Amino acid sequence: MPFYLFPDHPDHNNPQLAHIFDAAISPAAEILATFDPAHPVISNFNQHFRGKRAIERRRVAGDWMRTLNLVSTPELEAVLQPSLIIVLGHQALAHLREPECQERVLGVGSALLQTLAVQHELGEPLNLNGDILEDLITGRVVRYLSDGPAALETMFGAISWPDVKSGALAGRMEGFKRTHTFYDPNLRLPTFRRDDPSIFVSTAAIPVQLKRKADGNIEEDMKPVKRAKRYKETNKIEGATREVTRKRKAVGNIEAEKKPAKRGKSSKEAKRTEGTDGEVRREMWTKHLRNR
Repeated sequence: MPFYLFPDHPDHNNPQLAHIFDAAISPAAEILATFDPAHPVISNFNQHFRGKRAIERRRVAGDWMRTLNLVSTPELEAVLQPSLIIVLGHQALAHLREPECQERVLGVGSALLQTLAVQHELGEPLNLNGDILEDLITGRVVRYLSDGPAALETMFGAISWPDVKSGALAGRMEGFKRTHTFYDPNLRLPTFRRDDPSIFVSTAAIPVQLKRKADGNIEEDMKPVKRAKRYKETNKIEGATREVTRKRKAVGNIEAEKKPAKRGKSSKEAKRTEGTDGEVRREMWTKHLRNR
């Protein structure tokens, strides 16, 4: 099977996709900051989670993305997570409370970047306007499904296991898969294909402009961070979020002590505080994933 399907492998990397995500961080953050309900991805998100509590929206964002036919791979997750960490610390989102920021970034933000991965796979222009969403939902763009797992199950089912109790068969199957699966780093099968041209009215383009790698004027919030293994458990994410919130409050208290009690922030001071908040949030999430 393709190496990009190898679960939780530390060597997953995709420089081209990482470069695309880096270039998309600022425009994606602006979309998340304004959160225009007319944007196709945001509209679908709001409709899917209407009436649900905020904690439910954060915990089942992956289920929502599967309804969009955005099914990730271990390699995509490894490239995606560092970019999402940078978006979490972007100054455009500094005005959001931590739970709302987490909800927007890990839900809509993740979906936006994944649509770029689909466009890259199809060789189409990189666009964050969400137009490709309808093509995914209606089957005009479809995902290639690897037949490797089904083949392994067929092989396993062809073997007689007379001495194995039914309750132990699942564990035996997992061992069988590990033994008989080879992940080939030279095998690069496509993950999406377009079966039909789009018939939907295009909205205003939000293009992603790729930066030349030699360009030295890359913004601080666009620099990639060290790849990290993807997180699995929502409670660990929320624990890290609480620590970020504590740090942000501490920064706010320090700033407050430095100023007279009834004096408002100047424009310059407000910008400096927002930048500090973003750095704290980004730093805490990066440490969280690195130390897993």
